[in-house]
Amino acid sequence: MKKQIISRVWISPVTAITFIIVSISGLFLRFHLHPGNMRAVHEWMGYVFIAIGLLHFVLNVKPFLYYFPSRAATISVVACLIATNVFMFFKEEPKPIHLMQLLDTNHDGVIDAAEIAAVPLRIKSLDANNDGKITADDLRELEMRQFRLQHGLPMGNLQSGYGVRP
Repeated sequence: MKKQIISRVWISPVTAITFIIVSISGLFLRFHLHPGNMRAVHEWMGYVFIAIGLLHFVLNVKPFLYYFPSRAATISVVACLIATNVFMFFKEEPKPIHLMQLLDTNHDGVIDAAEIAAVPLRIKSLDANNDGKITADDLRELEMRQFRLQHGLPMGNLQSGYGVRP
């Protein structure tokens, strides 16, 4: 019974499929493309990938232990740990829209009378989907637009002509 439940026949394909899904969704997130609920797909499939990967390790512990004393395996592990630490500390995230950034349109560090008079229009520009409401989704959309503009990334399905420009 245990052999049927814990079997390489299904563990290997599930491992491969979750790897593919996590890889593709990770690329979408890396390039700030969010069709549907891509972040949740990436996170939950990542959990499945971890669980299946651990199960795969348990089933194949002898080959793993035989392989890891090799020099190539040691170099691979060290390189992955270094890369993980480098990317973890130097990751750039979209910056939130701050009040000064929103209202100081001439970027002189002062909000003058003309800029104060334009506040209603600037606030209205935060409504990214033009539904008459400003939501967290609208602000995230504008942050993503700024990030894409600053880094020369494609706009994806974003509409042009709205939002706060850097």
